[in-house]
Amino acid sequence: IKKLKMRLEGGSATGAAKQTAEQKKKDDFSAGAVQAIISAAKNDMYDAQRFRLHPPAKLRALGAQKLRLAAAVFEGYQQTLRDENIIDFDDMLLLTETLLRTSERTRRKYAGHWRHLLVDEFQDTNSVQYQLLSLLARDHKNVFVVGDADQAIYGWRGADIRNQARLDSEFAIRTLPPAVPAVPLPHGAYESVQALQTAVQAIPLPPLPRSGGGRQLNLELNYRSRQGILDMAMRLLSPAYAADPSAQLRLVTPEATAEDALLELPDEQWVDAPSAAECVQLVQLEDGEHEAEYVVDEILRIRDAALAAHCSHTRAHTRAPTPPSIAILYRTNAQSMAFERRLVREGVPYVLAAQRSFYARKEIRDALAYLQLLRNNDTIALERVLNVPPRKIGATSVEALYAASEACGVSLWRAVELY
Repeated sequence: IKKLKMRLEGGSATGAAKQTAEQKKKDDFSAGAVQAIISAAKNDMYDAQRFRLHPPAKLRALGAQKLRLAAAVFEGYQQTLRDENIIDFDDMLLLTETLLRTSERTRRKYAGHWRHLLVDEFQDTNSVQYQLLSLLARDHKNVFVVGDADQAIYGWRGADIRNQARLDSEFAIRTLPPAVPAVPLPHGAYESVQALQTAVQAIPLPPLPRSGGGRQLNLELNYRSRQGILDMAMRLLSPAYAADPSAQLRLVTPEATAEDALLELPDEQWVDAPSAAECVQLVQLEDGEHEAEYVVDEILRIRDAALAAHCSHTRAHTRAPTPPSIAILYRTNAQSMAFERRLVREGVPYVLAAQRSFYARKEIRDALAYLQLLRNNDTIALERVLNVPPRKIGATSVEALYAASEACGVSLWRAVELY
């Protein structure tokens, strides 16, 4: 795409001491931006010819000149793909949709092959993906989708929230009373597949409408967060439901549900649900180091309070509450370093989930070994980095160095210096 764009623009601006305003404007409209436009157009089911004749309305703000350039690159890009006999990721969807739409024999073949369709994260689907679902489910209508409009945050990469309305209309989806109560499954439901099937079948689902179509079930039972956090989340989302507050889901925890339904939960599931103000705080800090310091100090405060409560229950000969479990959530792996450093410094044990500890990574351990060698002649550290980076020092050479150090009664480091 970059080469096509440069050729269509007449080459890049080179050899000039200062770019002209026109050249600067061209460079602002980068090849990456053109590629994003082409990808978005394909997600909206535009081919190169349709894009050139009738570009999407949402792109008109780019201006006629940029649209003409994008259309020309689009056509050249598709021709290059055909010449090389390759397709890109967006074409995998678009060409499949075209095949199923234009060949009834092919559509019936695959619709009969996949008799039940399940779509997760439905709010993230784009127009082409919905059309694929529609074509494959047109005959049997065995479709099960899971989605949440409140989590529709990927519109910038082609997700179309209108797909929910399209599904409701095409498959006659209705929200039917009575609502299914948000009640946890029995304790033994997860002992086996058969037990889970029996528990699910016992859920009092509303009947399907006589006129056909499907039904919508609201999943309001939340196992991930405390009730205070859920209340705060619902409060933040409530302005979006100002016109129809009843449309907003009422999220509840198993604990809150159990109190209403008088269910008997295991003792370890009973916790004192704090208020939203106690659960959710917005704290602005200077940088990542101050953030880690604040978080770990809060962990120490909570731990000390739990220990004090435990001692109080012990003296009163009553059952002590379960110590709190604390999780630190962060967006990128690089952020773990500051937290780990602070946790180690304060002596707080922790488990790093789904990734290796910062200090357990090879490159970090190698760097720490070099730092240890700067401080003293550490044999373990030396052996670790003796061939890092590679210096053609193999196991045989290391064994010879160890033999020399033992024979001369010197350290491994001294043996390296001597030999």
